[in-house]
Amino acid sequence: MAAQCGFSAEYFRRVTRAHYGTSPIGMLQGIRLGLAREHLLSTNWTLARIAEEVGYASPYALSAAFKRQMSVSPRQYRKNNA
Repeated sequence: MAAQCGFSAEYFRRVTRAHYGTSPIGMLQGIRLGLAREHLLSTNWTLARIAEEVGYASPYALSAAFKRQMSVSPRQYRKNNA
């Protein structure tokens, strides 16, 4: 992304962190997890399908990131918010 904006990677990280309070990777993770939350509540898709849809390499990677961010597993999140 930095190259497409004509910035060095370091400058892009600094500007992004200063403006949004997080790194570009943090922003991407937030977007992906937000989409995962939406899919968990609005579809009956499997975690594998959601992981593929939002850009995680595996359902295990999505589950670990989700639990780190939300403090509950995707399954528990779906059950608690259904």
